[in-house]
Amino acid sequence: MGRVGRVLIGLAIAPMTPTLLLGLFSVFFVGGRDIRWIANMNAMLGYPAAIVFGIPAYLYLERNNYRAVQHYMFAGACMGALTYYSIIVWVSLSARGLQSNLLLSPFTFLGIFFGALSATAFWLIAVKSP
Repeated sequence: MGRVGRVLIGLAIAPMTPTLLLGLFSVFFVGGRDIRWIANMNAMLGYPAAIVFGIPAYLYLERNNYRAVQHYMFAGACMGALTYYSIIVWVSLSARGLQSNLLLSPFTFLGIFFGALSATAFWLIAVKSP
């Protein structure tokens, strides 16, 4: 399989890795009740973030020959935080003004973790030499 094919497969699979992790957590700890909601939320957030932030980040990393997993994890963490902050700012400004207590909530770190997780999955599929 060529490089473009691996990148396309990586873009299709990597954004759903947080769903797999949360789905396993849901099955073991809450009986799997929330799997469909988790998958829907991740699809609504993960794929747009992968397209808007991930493709430019991938092109930048490739152009500058940054191919180590650490580079991709850092970029993914930044994209996860940026996605979270974009949503928080949009929701809080449309509702009642920016709430500063939401900027450093535990969900910030969850966004960072999920971004790094997705980027690592992408790196394993699309970048790592076979």
